[in-house]
Amino acid sequence: GMKMVLGQDKYGSAETTLSAVRRYKAVAGVNAGGFADDRGKRYPLSTTVINGEYLSGFQPTYKDLFFVGLNDQMELIGGKYADKSQLDKEKPKFGASFVPVLLKNGITQTIPDKWKSSPLRAPRTAIA
Repeated sequence: GMKMVLGQDKYGSAETTLSAVRRYKAVAGVNAGGFADDRGKRYPLSTTVINGEYLSGFQPTYKDLFFVGLNDQMELIGGKYADKSQLDKEKPKFGASFVPVLLKNGITQTIPDKWKSSPLRAPRTAIA
């Protein structure tokens, strides 16, 4: 089974992926989504779905931001969504918003310069 969790299981909290893996006694963990920092707290960037519920509402995707997750049948879903009804049709179970797009229709995408250097970024993770 797979599960998506927040840092320390609290909106606005953060922890390392390894810490969450150990806390849940998981076999593996993948850091998901982008984050915005605000007054010492860390919040998921844009649309985030956990257990079929929108964490802080729906936000349309734009520019190089996109949503990826799994539906209620545990099938990969994702892309750009102009309105909530588009994503609702896919019945997301969990998912997060990411930047930049790394692979589109099986074709490797060029990483925009802004995501290569400022701010410095860790290596990107692709959904396996």
